[in-house]
Amino acid sequence: LIRLEGRDNMKKQIWDYISTILIIINGIICIIYHEEMIGWLPSICAIVLLIKGTIKMIEGIKEKDYASLEEKKLERSIVIIAVAIAILIQRENALVVVVIFWGLSGLNKSANYLNEALYYFSKKKGGFLPLIKTIIEFTLSILLIFDPLGKATEHILILGFELIIEGMFEMISIHNGKEEIMD
Repeated sequence: LIRLEGRDNMKKQIWDYISTILIIINGIICIIYHEEMIGWLPSICAIVLLIKGTIKMIEGIKEKDYASLEEKKLERSIVIIAVAIAILIQRENALVVVVIFWGLSGLNKSANYLNEALYYFSKKKGGFLPLIKTIIEFTLSILLIFDPLGKATEHILILGFELIIEGMFEMISIHNGKEEIMD
């Protein structure tokens, strides 16, 4: 029984690594092709979201997320897949939606970072790094939401660095056995 649980945990970690590597690859693409990306952005984003959503859905089904009200992978995967399909259908008209979606996703991440910072502050275990991540993520997200096309090229470049940094933090979390926080 212990051997099977270890194997299942290893498979879950592999899926987590694959999902995180896709985010890092997306970041690298954003940095290298940030000027050319404006035209490609909806398609690339949709494909990455579709792959990530499918991976999350498989994880959710395998882990029987539907058997618990606390688990969220399955329901998040459905939203991610739905957004990806909508972006693919409306590819040419989807740039603003993609940028606003990233902004909203960033606001969600900033709320998670704030929660993490407050947790560590309450335990007197630091919390300054999550607080800094909160402020940066919140600021960039608000800029994306309220001016999605004004500085889109610069936001793509910044997003590329952010995705790589987040992916690296996520790799460390997965390696240390912590639950994936990027969604």
